[in-house]
Amino acid sequence: MDLDFKSVKALASPTRIKILNHLLEKEATTTDIADELDKSKSTISDHLSVLTDSNLIDKDEKEGRRRVIYRPTDSAKAIVEGRERKVKFSIASSAITGFLGLFMVSNTLQSSMERARSDSSAMMMQSTEATTNTAQASQITNIEMVLVVLGGGLIVTALMLALYTYILKKLE
Repeated sequence: MDLDFKSVKALASPTRIKILNHLLEKEATTTDIADELDKSKSTISDHLSVLTDSNLIDKDEKEGRRRVIYRPTDSAKAIVEGRERKVKFSIASSAITGFLGLFMVSNTLQSSMERARSDSSAMMMQSTEATTNTAQASQITNIEMVLVVLGGGLIVTALMLALYTYILKKLE
C-alpha cells in the first residue's frame, strides 16, 4: 500500500489515528467517537472530514436518516495490515539475528578455549612444533576476535529490532 500525501497528512494527528483505530474495530457515528475519545463533536467532525478527504474513511449517509455512520476504507485497512506485517517481520528478523549472533559468539569462544587448552599442553612439551602452533594460534585469535565482535553486533542489532517491534506494537 503506497501512501499519498493526503493520507500521510491525515495520519499526522494522534487524534485522527485514534479515530481510525476506533473505526477499524467498529463502525461509529460522530457522537460515538466523541464520547469514546472524550472530545467535542465539532473537533471529531473536523478530524472526520480530513480522514474522509484523504480516502481513509467513508461516510454512510442515507436520506431521511439523521445519523451518519463512518467506516474505514480498504486503503485504511491496507495501512494497518502493512504495519502488522512489519511487526511480524521485525519479530522474526530480531529472533534470527539474535540466534545467529549468539551462535557466532558461543562457537568462537568455545573453539578459542579449546585451542587455549591444547596450546598450554603444547607449551609444556617445549618443542619446535609448539612454537609454530603458538604463531598460528595468535593469527586465529585475531579472526576469532572479529567473529566475536560481529556476533556482538548481531546481538545488538537484534535488541534494536526488538525495541522497534515494541514501539510498533505500542503505536497500535
